[in-house]
Amino acid sequence: MNGNANIAGKVKIFAIGLAFFIVTNLIFTSIFALILTYFDLSDTATVVMSVVSLALGSLISGFITAKINGSNGLLYGLLSGIVAFLLVLIVSLVLNFGAFSIFTVLKAIAMIISAVIGGILGVNLKRNKKII
Repeated sequence: MNGNANIAGKVKIFAIGLAFFIVTNLIFTSIFALILTYFDLSDTATVVMSVVSLALGSLISGFITAKINGSNGLLYGLLSGIVAFLLVLIVSLVLNFGAFSIFTVLKAIAMIISAVIGGILGVNLKRNKKII
């Protein structure tokens, strides 16, 4: 029984992290859409903004997931990045009818590395550290 509760707790942690990923990604995507509304930027800039938005969402997701867990920041960041990427991959495959490109690999790398960094920061940044 305790094992099932432990698994449910871990799933809840990742669900919270994924929710933060979605919200953060929506915020940055909206900001970038506003920028694109007022400035005529190239397609390359759009791709960069997309990757940056996903990476920042993953960073926050990894941070929150590891912060809630309290340890294993690298592992929780890695898993958080993989979960977020799988969500983006599924949505992309459904909306693009199975399109897979080098851009997909670039998104995966950026998201996973960002989430790992977020996970490490989430565990190592303490609120009540005394400097002196």
